[in-house]
Amino acid sequence: MEYRRDPTHPWIKYRDFRKKEVFYGNSNNNIAEIREIAQPIIAKQIRIYPTQTNDKQSKRMCLRLELYGCLSSDHLISYQIPQGDRRSFDMDFSDKTYDSLSQNGLGQLIDGEIGPDDIRLDTQSWGVRGFEWIGWKKSHKNRTSIQLRFDFDTIRNFSEIRIHTNNMFSKDIEQFHRINISTYLNEHFNENKQILIELSDDRQSEQARWINIPMKEQLAKIILIELTFANANWMLISEIQFISHEVTDVKLLQSLYGKLSH
Repeated sequence: MEYRRDPTHPWIKYRDFRKKEVFYGNSNNNIAEIREIAQPIIAKQIRIYPTQTNDKQSKRMCLRLELYGCLSSDHLISYQIPQGDRRSFDMDFSDKTYDSLSQNGLGQLIDGEIGPDDIRLDTQSWGVRGFEWIGWKKSHKNRTSIQLRFDFDTIRNFSEIRIHTNNMFSKDIEQFHRINISTYLNEHFNENKQILIELSDDRQSEQARWINIPMKEQLAKIILIELTFANANWMLISEIQFISHEVTDVKLLQSLYGKLSH
């Protein structure tokens, strides 16, 4: 299976987190079977490549297909983040389902899987601890912050951003100390607006939590988020959600796109 979210982007070959590409078919012509897409994908276009088996008795190949899914509410078409770091041989905090070799991918940050309080758990029973979390080590390259970029299909009106973060301070992990959000109307970074919020350190509760950032009805097509490390060496997030709605004011849109074209 291949898919893409934008006609200008290259086709993406589906792989699950174990790099498996092939869905096994069905040898029974009368009874349908379901094949689950292990990590959900977001796409506007999908194409299927049926393949023949090595069975010499199979003389013809046929396919009847139904796809099941739902509408994506984020309208997100890609994000760019620094790849996460490995903590131990069985604890890898990289974005294991990021679906592009370039910069047009989506992955674990928007897959709906929320990480548990304890990063040491193997909640999927896959022999991988902390699978849901993407994490960065402060001492790697002596960085003080990381930057995330999110691209949307059109200019939208944003009211809130939600980030799910870990605070297991006994394991040298803390929620981010500061978040700086910059919004832009196009890829030329015109019409910049910023929101800066600082969080207090929490050395009482190790419960993972949602951080909700009000956006005050800001218009944007591109959002840059800079997360600053706290005192701990690690910062982990498992999910990010964007609450927005379509801009229905036609005159406003015409004004924005007219201004951006000059």
